[in-house]
Amino acid sequence: RDQAAEAVELVKQLQDDINLPTALHNVGVTEAMLEPLSKAAIGDLNHMTNPRVTSEADMLSMYQAAF
Repeated sequence: RDQAAEAVELVKQLQDDINLPTALHNVGVTEAMLEPLSKAAIGDLNHMTNPRVTSEADMLSMYQAAF
């Protein structure tokens, strides 16, 4: 666990060091785009091969968390 926590901290530090955006709003995504993105994600072929069953509401929740 200690090594995993250290790895997480190193990745966060790398994000800071290279100015990597860490939220969707930092890359131009607006809140109004989240619902259409959720609909598109459900229709995407990759969604069909996801081992976890996810609904459009699940997708929206994930986008909101990443916003």
